[in-house]
Amino acid sequence: MIVVVRQSEPPHKWRAEGKIFAVQEISINSGGRISFRIEDPTDNTPALVEHDRFTVTDGTIPDSWGVNEYTAGGYTVGPTAWHETGFWERWMDHDPDARSTYQEFRSELE
Repeated sequence: MIVVVRQSEPPHKWRAEGKIFAVQEISINSGGRISFRIEDPTDNTPALVEHDRFTVTDGTIPDSWGVNEYTAGGYTVGPTAWHETGFWERWMDHDPDARSTYQEFRSELE
């Protein structure tokens, strides 16, 4: 899935208007807020950003994606390997297995 940044108010340092990103995951929280996980190019950190800041230019969803329901409510649509409980916490803690899993599926989007 490919998105392009809409005009941002106020302007954002790495999400400049017209910049194109590959969506790594779609998150819908229990309140219905939709976010796209995209990678911050300044430090390669995957970040959740509200979907209304983007226009979808290619809505194709990769075959490796699935739907996961959070126990607290809400859903994630993304690589099924990332649905494991604690995956993102382990990624942030620099766990080598989580980092490797992230990199494997990230490379599919390039």
